[in-house]
Amino acid sequence: MSNQLPTIHQLRKSGYKVRINHLRYVSDYLISKREIDKYNDERQLNLSMKNADPKGGYTTIEITTPMGENFKSEAACSKKDSFNRRIALQICLGRLAKKHNFQIKE
Repeated sequence: MSNQLPTIHQLRKSGYKVRINHLRYVSDYLISKREIDKYNDERQLNLSMKNADPKGGYTTIEITTPMGENFKSEAACSKKDSFNRRIALQICLGRLAKKHNFQIKE
């Protein structure tokens, strides 16, 4: 594999299962867009991603290889920095690529 990181599209095309979760701070709760409705119902809150803090966040990526192995990586964004999903994904992929050699189909 070259020094270039694989893209999510390349991994999925090569048979890898890729799951990505971005969490944002909303009223001091670290929560994903998928979980916000459930969280509101359980805690009787009225949270909305429209009120998400542009600073700070957390991204996880979990990759399952075609052979069934699971790998996970995380990237945290400081509350002093603006959250950027693409940069967070590149950090996660870079950390995984250092440890594992992903076989990408051309």
